[in-house]
Amino acid sequence: MTSAQTEVDNVIDQARQGARKTARDWREHATPVVNDLVGRANGLAHEGADWVRDNSHRARRRLSEVSDSSIDYAREKPARTALAVVAAGVLMYGAWLLLSPRNRR
Repeated sequence: MTSAQTEVDNVIDQARQGARKTARDWREHATPVVNDLVGRANGLAHEGADWVRDNSHRARRRLSEVSDSSIDYAREKPARTALAVVAAGVLMYGAWLLLSPRNRR
């Protein structure tokens, strides 16, 4: 092996060692930052899940209240309820006629 080849090998080894050190340094500095970001993301995910759970409980409770009051209304005023149901059906049928394609046979 010539001295030029030895010198080239030395430069390559130094470059490899420098690259390894740089990679190690980056990893050491990046690890806490990444861990912090992961912790924050997990916290936000838990907050979001809590929000969804709380609001779904509220929505279910409110839906139950509306359902109960609708049943009470239907029991108190059955004729008016029947007319409202018929009117809603007529409106839905009219909307269906307006929105359906005109070229039916």
